[in-house]
Formats: sequence, structure tokens, C-alpha cells
Amino acid sequence: MEIFFIYILKSSFILSLFYITYKLWLQKETFFTLNRYYLLTGIFISVILPLITITRRVNTEIILNNIEEFNNVTQGIILPDNKINFLKLLLILYISGTIVFLLRFCIQVLSFIKLVRNEKPYKESRYKYVKTNKNTSPFSFLNYIVYNPNLHTIEDLKTILEHEKTHCSHRHSIDILTAHVINIFFWINPFSWLYKKAITQNLEYLADKYTSEKMFSNKDYQYLLLKKNLSEYNLSITNTFFNLLIKKRIVMLNKTRSQKQNLFKYGIIIPVLTVFFLSFNVKTVAQTIVVKEKKLNQNGVEISANTLEFVITKNNTDEELKNLSQTIKSKYDGEFKYSNPKRNSKGEITDISVTYKSSENSFVSSSFSDTTNGIPTIIFGKNEDDGLFITSGDKNKIKNIDVDVQIDDNEEEDIIVKKIILSDTYDNKSNNVRVEGIEGNPLYYLNGKRIDKKKFEEISVSPEKIISVNVLKGKKAIKEYGKKAKDGVIKITTKE
Repeated sequence: MEIFFIYILKSSFILSLFYITYKLWLQKETFFTLNRYYLLTGIFISVILPLITITRRVNTEIILNNIEEFNNVTQGIILPDNKINFLKLLLILYISGTIVFLLRFCIQVLSFIKLVRNEKPYKESRYKYVKTNKNTSPFSFLNYIVYNPNLHTIEDLKTILEHEKTHCSHRHSIDILTAHVINIFFWINPFSWLYKKAITQNLEYLADKYTSEKMFSNKDYQYLLLKKNLSEYNLSITNTFFNLLIKKRIVMLNKTRSQKQNLFKYGIIIPVLTVFFLSFNVKTVAQTIVVKEKKLNQNGVEISANTLEFVITKNNTDEELKNLSQTIKSKYDGEFKYSNPKRNSKGEITDISVTYKSSENSFVSSSFSDTTNGIPTIIFGKNEDDGLFITSGDKNKIKNIDVDVQIDDNEEEDIIVKKIILSDTYDNKSNNVRVEGIEGNPLYYLNGKRIDKKKFEEISVSPEKIISVNVLKGKKAIKEYGKKAKDGVIKITTKE
């Protein structure tokens, strides 16, 4: 609701800018055709421009002493009840006004249709003429020209009809209808009514110019305009020959043509619109980088600028593990599963299996056991290279090794193996190798020799000694290693 009213305000403001610019610099110029397009352009830009937004991203750094502070930040803005009620009231008022003016417009259109049907128009060339006995000034709408022949001499009528034919041939009704639509939906903006008046006025200037140049002298044409006829029947959706603009029309007929050097005035609106756009249509989005001390909240969650980490200690309770699982699912779009932890007499965890799955369907898992001292601190998460990891040692020693993945071209693959992760264990006695994103029971090969999964998980090798890691999937793996390779093949080559 609030967004809608912001749009209305922006659109109304742009329309006002076009109108003010027109009144100050363009109204007195004789570039009537250019003025027509200028005014129409103002309508379309006022409708479209507020919908265009450029997003500018700015990095902002927030330093927190505890991630718990970050979790407690309020998301969004809650509007007070009184403000919400005011907006609802304003919306009801706006809709009511729109309905009133829409009905008024429909009544005028229906009145015109009724008049045309009752009077039976006749056609000459592209124009349809409607003779009526109503006391009305001659007017035109679309390609219809309505007039009362009893109110004018033959000569005057010839001139008047030529004027109305100009309105029809130049499709001035499009401008009038467009202005009416703007009035219906932006009736709350007073400038929209002034804008419609400016459009109507300029169209009369344009028709007067063409008519006087085509077949009549300025003097005779001006005398005809002075024969103002008060009308009892008038529709605002039409172009009326006799109206309240007679004096201004005569002034413009006698005005010296504007110099071409004055065309620069049409560019005045450009910097004005640019300032408006940069001020109100550029959305600044702050990309927050959280930098904090290595402190943990009650769920053991730790976040740095480029790494998402979660920590499990031997002292975590079952409730804390459950909360951690819910936090990962709700806030980080991941999945954390763990086995029923075994505990010693002190309540410390002595045995647990952990699986962490990311939103990209990659996953890592590992088991930890220490019946004497309790499990070491477990750190798992996602690093800056999109690599998943689980480690019980120094997280700074985690290594990511690129993997050459070979998948059959004709086979779709949902899970893509991205990294081999090596990490130092808690006691620094070995470097464990784990593979992300391989489900099922793949075959394992080390330096060309097949090994079982348990031995693969126990591999102790430094990253510097790894020459290559290859993963085969799909038909390519089956073709090379047989049906037993239906879940894929992982091959590691090291420096022996």
C-alpha cells in the first residue's frame, strides 16, 4: 500500500515538473506540434519513470563482539497501527475519487454514442458528420464532427468544419483521451487538471494554425472566433470550436513565429529529470560484511566476512544441538544432521557422527570419538571458495583442491563435485581427505589401486603431495569400470 502511494507521489511530481517547465518556457512559443509531443511525453514519462529503479550496492562493515548481537537485529519496519489505518483511509478515499471520475468519463462517452446513434451521421471522405438540433458548439471526437447547421452561416460553417477536420486528421482525440485517463487515476494531483487544460489549449492553437493557413485569412478567422456561441451541450472529451480560450487563441494567431534558436528550451527538462531520478530512483543496498571477535552464541554459530562456520564442543547439550540444526535450516538454507551422541559421566560428548549439507546439494560428513577426554572441538561450514568442510583442528589449515569432474554429456547431473577438502585433525597427526557431493557407494582408487571407503577416509597425505583428483560419473564411469561404478569413481594420484 505504501509503495503504491509512493508511486503516485513520484508520478505526480514528474507531471508537475513537465507542466511547470511548459508554463515557464514553452507555452508562449509557436512550436505547437513540438509542444503537443512534449506534453504527451510528459504523461508517459510520469507513468513509466517511477517504475524504474537502479540498484547501487555499497559494502558496509559491521564490527560485532558477539554474533548473538547480529542474530538479534530486527528485520523490517513495523508500522504503527495509526499509520496503517491512515493509509487504509487514504486508499479508500483515492479509490472512491477514481470511481467517481471514471463513471463521469463513461457517462460522457455513452452520451456521445447516444447522440451519434440518434442523429444518424453521414460520411464524406474519412469524416463522419453528425447534424443535430441541440444548442451546441461544433465539436469533433475521433473521426466524428458534430454541428448544428441552424446556428451558423454557410461561410462560417465551412470554416468551422475545416477546423474540426484538422482535429480529426491529426488525431487530437488521442491526446484528449490520454489526458482524461491521467485525470481519472491522478485526480488527487491538481497539476493533472492544469495539464489537461494545457493539452486542450495547445490543440486549439494547432488547429487554428492549420485552418487559417490553409484557406482563410487571419483577420476573417479571428472575427469568426469572436462570434462566441454559448453552448448548452458540451462534452469535455471533445474538441470544441467555441470555448473559453478564444482570447488566447487570437493572441497566438497574431504572434510572430518563434525562432529556431528557442528550441533549446525543450532540453531544460532533461537535467531536471536527471536530478529527480538520481535523488529518488537510485536504491542503495548495503552489503553487510560482519567482522567480529571469535566469540560464539549459545548455538555455537560463528560467522566471518567470507566464511560461514558452526562449532560443536563436547559440552554442547542435546537442546543446543537441536537449536543449531534449526538455525542452520531457517537462517542459512542448509541441513545439519547428527547421530544420537554418546556421553560420559560428566555429560561430555564422547562419540558423534555429523553431516552438513549446503543449499547447493553438496555435503560433507565425519565421525568423531574420544571416550577418554570427550570429542575435540568440531568446526564445520562453508568457506570463501564455496567449499564445505568438517574439521576438528585448526580451521586455517583447511585446504581446497580443485577436482576434475567427468560426467557423461547426455546425462543430467544434479550434484556437482567441486572440491576435495583436506584438514589437519585435532592432534595434528594426519591430514584427512573428504569429498563433497558424492552420494551412494563410489569406487576409490589411490595411485591406480582400489581401496575401500574406510581406508580412503583414513588417508593421511599433505596437500603438496597430491598431483591430481579425478571424479567420474554416469555412463563414462560404468564404461571404464563396469556396473560396480554406477555411483561414480574417485581417483587420487599422489607423489610417491
